[in-house]
Amino acid sequence: QIPPRIPENDIAAVLPVPPYANGRRARGTVSGTAAGEYPLSARSTVTAMTKNCILIIDDDTAIGNLEEGVLQRAGYDTARAYSGTEAILWLREHRPALVLLDLMLPGLAGEDVLKEISAIPVIVVSAKAAAEDRVALLTGGAVDYLTKPFDTKELVARVALRLREHV
Repeated sequence: QIPPRIPENDIAAVLPVPPYANGRRARGTVSGTAAGEYPLSARSTVTAMTKNCILIIDDDTAIGNLEEGVLQRAGYDTARAYSGTEAILWLREHRPALVLLDLMLPGLAGEDVLKEISAIPVIVVSAKAAAEDRVALLTGGAVDYLTKPFDTKELVARVALRLREHV
């Protein structure tokens, strides 16, 4: 079941969400909806979430769309957040099975979002490739790290592995 449309200003009423560089407001979607069709916020209720829901937190729409498409074809439900602030708001009301987290986000940085997530496996998907970055994130709560660009088959395999480990 898809939630009713939430007013455009709902997220801003709770906490300002930084706009994209192109001026668009960040918004989340429920699996199976068009990008931006059903914005999610701390006030929304999503009853259709399943144990296979994966939250994709990435401000790059092309990469997020790629991740979402690959995961949906693999049988997972997805939700999207385009900024760190939006992700925190969404996570206050929902519990996904796993989070894919980019680090370079508008609003709250991915490293700060990671600190706010507990008891949910987080796979960091980032262009930061330095060993010290990977080590800091893995010791700081991430269960895995995938460097961009990535192979989509590897993404699905890592998601499946981490979900099996956290059942």
